[in-house]
Amino acid sequence: SITNEIGKGILINPFSRGMELEADQVGITLMAQAGYPPQAAIDFWTRASADPDFSASVPFFSTHPPAQERLNMLRSLSSSATTRYQESRN
Repeated sequence: SITNEIGKGILINPFSRGMELEADQVGITLMAQAGYPPQAAIDFWTRASADPDFSASVPFFSTHPPAQERLNMLRSLSSSATTRYQESRN
């Protein structure tokens, strides 16, 4: 019902979106430490943010953050992730 969807939008989805952003942050860090270039995650989300299938949902009803928000967050972490990546290669 519409009441259930509104309830999810208010109570559950913001929590889920926050967890997704946290998972992205942990993911780019682990990726870099494992020797994978963090730029690959940024490249993926750059493509995803341009894809209508990734950006068509209404954020209020979505359990995932918008692709552009994820991309912006990963870009803000790219410097430290790149440093970890370079250290992992030594």
